[in-house]
Amino acid sequence: MRGKNFYTRLFVIALAAGMLVMGTAGAETLPGDADGNETVALGDVITILKLLTEETVFVRSDADVNGDKRIGIAEAVYALQIVAELKQEVTEAEKTAFENRINAALLSLAKDSKTMSELEAMSAVLTHINIADLQTQIKRSSSSLADKAFDLLNTPFPCGTLGMKDVLSNVIAFNFTGNTDCGGIAGTVTVSPFISENELAFNITYDNIKVKAGESDCTISGNTLTYISEENGRIIASHTFDRMNLCGQEMEGTVTMSYDAAGQLFSVSGTSQHDYAEGDFRGTVAAEFSYSLSDGFSGTASLTTDTQTYACTFDRLQTDPGCGVPTSGSLNIDGTEITFGNSSCINPLVTATLNGVAVDVDMEPVKDGIYQNRIGPRSGHTALQIVDSCTTLLDTFKQTAIEEMEKQSDENLSYAIQWGGCPWYWGSKFVEMDSNAMPIGGTVNAVSFSPPATQIQESASEFSETNTQVTGVDEADFVENDGTYIYILAHGNFQIISAWPPENAYVLSSYKIEGEPKRMFVYNSKAFIYSSLDSVVSETDDYGYMPYYQNDDCTYGYDCEFTGDGKKLKITVLDISDTAEPVLIREIYFSGSYLNSRRIGDAVHSVLVFPEPEIEGIAYWPEELQNCYGGGGYWWDWEAAETRYSSEELTQMFETLKQKNRELILGSDITDWLPSVRDIRYTDGQPAEQEGLLGTCDEFYVSEQQDGKNFLSMVSTTMDGSGDLNTTTVVGKPGAVYASSSAFYIVSKHRHSPRIFWFFDEDQGIEEASTVHKFTLSNDPPSSAYKAAGAVKGRVLNQFSMDENEGFFRVATTTGQAWDKNAHSTISVLEDKGAELVLVGQIDGLAPGEDIRSARFDGNRGFIVTFKKTDPLFAFDLSDPYNPVKTGELKIPGFSTYMHRMDDSHLLTIGYDAQDEENFAWFQGIMLQVFDVSDMSNPTLLHKEVIGTRGSTSDAATDHLAFNFFKPKDLLAIPMTVCQGGDGGTYGDIMTFSGLMVYKVTTDAGFEYIGGVSHKVPETEDSYRGECSNWWTDSNSIVKRSIFMDDYVFSVTEDEIRVNSVSKLGTDIAVVSLAAP
Repeated sequence: MRGKNFYTRLFVIALAAGMLVMGTAGAETLPGDADGNETVALGDVITILKLLTEETVFVRSDADVNGDKRIGIAEAVYALQIVAELKQEVTEAEKTAFENRINAALLSLAKDSKTMSELEAMSAVLTHINIADLQTQIKRSSSSLADKAFDLLNTPFPCGTLGMKDVLSNVIAFNFTGNTDCGGIAGTVTVSPFISENELAFNITYDNIKVKAGESDCTISGNTLTYISEENGRIIASHTFDRMNLCGQEMEGTVTMSYDAAGQLFSVSGTSQHDYAEGDFRGTVAAEFSYSLSDGFSGTASLTTDTQTYACTFDRLQTDPGCGVPTSGSLNIDGTEITFGNSSCINPLVTATLNGVAVDVDMEPVKDGIYQNRIGPRSGHTALQIVDSCTTLLDTFKQTAIEEMEKQSDENLSYAIQWGGCPWYWGSKFVEMDSNAMPIGGTVNAVSFSPPATQIQESASEFSETNTQVTGVDEADFVENDGTYIYILAHGNFQIISAWPPENAYVLSSYKIEGEPKRMFVYNSKAFIYSSLDSVVSETDDYGYMPYYQNDDCTYGYDCEFTGDGKKLKITVLDISDTAEPVLIREIYFSGSYLNSRRIGDAVHSVLVFPEPEIEGIAYWPEELQNCYGGGGYWWDWEAAETRYSSEELTQMFETLKQKNRELILGSDITDWLPSVRDIRYTDGQPAEQEGLLGTCDEFYVSEQQDGKNFLSMVSTTMDGSGDLNTTTVVGKPGAVYASSSAFYIVSKHRHSPRIFWFFDEDQGIEEASTVHKFTLSNDPPSSAYKAAGAVKGRVLNQFSMDENEGFFRVATTTGQAWDKNAHSTISVLEDKGAELVLVGQIDGLAPGEDIRSARFDGNRGFIVTFKKTDPLFAFDLSDPYNPVKTGELKIPGFSTYMHRMDDSHLLTIGYDAQDEENFAWFQGIMLQVFDVSDMSNPTLLHKEVIGTRGSTSDAATDHLAFNFFKPKDLLAIPMTVCQGGDGGTYGDIMTFSGLMVYKVTTDAGFEYIGGVSHKVPETEDSYRGECSNWWTDSNSIVKRSIFMDDYVFSVTEDEIRVNSVSKLGTDIAVVSLAAP
């Protein structure tokens, strides 16, 4: 007889059958999957019950649910919950299996997406041999293949030469010669028509064709059998591949490409098959798809594992080509719908529903699978990631510091073993902000002067202002004016000059500024002043040298770096409502230095550079080796010609050192790493001070690759000194800065090094690159937020190499140096797509063997000037950001260093004339030019003026703030040191003028010299001559700025201001001394 328990168990089986609603949770190892069929269903309940009734049955140990290593009631209940759709939990194994299925399908599509770039490269070749003209052969009445072949000879082919290769077989050869207008394609494509099943077809052979696929150079070789047809106004080309190699990838099968009437690729359809493996999971995905640039992928696929096949559909699925992660569209696997919208390379997560539970699917395996064959910049690796806590930030710093310390120590060990020489690295330590720096408060430093008794205060009706790049975005300078007063930083003081009427100009007041005041904003009765204090570091860097900073401000970017000056920054805010008595209202001390800034209305946005943080006590050489030249530490035995330490001993020394360093790093606190600030506000002369870290941990962004190790902080506040300090801090390198009214860009250059994660694939051969970091700006209240990042090949010259227009960032870069035959320039267009700036348009290979000397963007137009021997002015149509076009080019001697927009049709430029010497050219005197760019296909030179000979210089040539074109009166004022007698490579030997030169400039009459304001006595043949040996990037003009007020010009030096009437230049009507009182 059977007992009661037996019938109870039968009842459970009957109950399960009544609840039969199949729930699938396929996997290769699933809790509850007792029968091993990769699903949890009624069969598993029965299998477990058979086990419990002691019937002989195989039960998978993987079915264990509760971890007790037994199969029993818990597993049966779990399986019943699945069957009845009552289960609301997802185990890790279920989630992993679910992720594997999704990632298998997505990786297959990601690889297909990569292939699209290669197919587009092949399509570009077909476009240039006029696929549209091939299609017309179908309509010809003649049935003679010879006639059709000879018709091909009449095909327009601007990319090289074409001719009959084989008359007997009707083979036509298209020889591409690398023409840049044809994308630089090089090699031979042969085309032969033939009849196949009463249809006209073509045998097309690619003989090692060099093309561009994305950013990469690649080769196409092999054969296609191509059928051409027409459907709904589109040209359809069906290609059957025969031993086809696309950029290193073997292609088989048939692909159909659709072209528009102009021969441009419109869409692609075809089939593909890819294998996928992750852990123990193995699967094959076979897909039938259609693809277009606008809509992405749509189609069906099957995912086959060892035991099961899943049906997949995908609709309008777009993937990021850099990492394969979907960014839009949807995927359906066996009825489970996944919609993409917020995922990206830096956020490879998507939410899906499994067993009624929302789960996050990690698509990192897709990134890992596609990174091996990336095209273009490494998507996702330039973007920064926000830090979620101080713990995370500190852990990141510690991990990076340990990695860098170990790399540096290992390099030193290798050096020590190989060379037995003295250490070239001495270490450094981060120097905190000087806590003893005392604020200068009250009005004790203000000095006022009595005005002449006859003065009647008025204002000029018209006056010049700061020459800014973007209208409405002010740039800090050491001199400002409002038509009544001139505000200037000179001899350590903020000075207010009563400038109107000009003949009575005098110093109205002077206020002592701590440190070296360098630049300021003046707006709405407030002065916002930047000054430099002591150095941010006091010891040597990683290589035994003081860190490199520019002693002077880098403005032009050629022969200098945008690093900041390496001095601690102080901001002083003055209330100048009473111009005779400025009042201190705020002082802010930073542990970092000034890089750049912009003012938009009452909002001031400043970029600061903080040195790479280091922990006290960190060393990179063992103590036994530190005193190489100090006696007792010299570890090379000259008599024995060997080191005093064996490689084993040296290795042990460094291992001990590294362990000590690790302990110091791991024992550090967050305050040891972050930038600091001291903020003092004054109310009725009474200070209120706050001191601490600059910002909070959740205002920091870090990168997964080594984009420098400095801190860059965007600090936003108000002009009036009342606003908070709102900060956004990133870990990165300083660089050139561009700002619009709503965004701030920092572009930092890099050279390829084996010690850093590079932004491009190795096979692309890109050795120079620039990261682009974008911050969005808010001006009420002032603040910033990190938005996106990207990378472009090459380096920028300066801020004028960059521009933002209608959401697209355009940048001009140079790769290589002018003496390098491989040097060239590039125009790149980046689009803000979520957290990334994605390259969407590019013109590459510009001006081989030359580098950029100036650039300017103007709406949908762009201009660059390159130089080695001549001055090619290139014009670009940027109206279609996805397809920028070079429209025109003009070659003339010399080069421009700054281009100024006169009006919609004309450019006014300053630069240098040049003397041709066959393989190069000598720079000569300063050159002014006016260009007509109304016809972008044919820019023309209208007027030219050369000042002096070799050795003549002007601050306006390398600092746009010194270039003063006063449009209301068509007047141009430029600082000048004029030298005569120079020729070829010989500098001029006599300085004939040093001061301010004024021209009237019109598009009709060109340049008319009005006269000059002299500040130095000209040299003679008998006098000491030292003014004329000036390299073209190193101006020594005594005049630094100029100001127009109505019919008067103010010539500004560091020591004085001279006032002249424009109608009588050379006669001073007033001279204002700026020497400290």
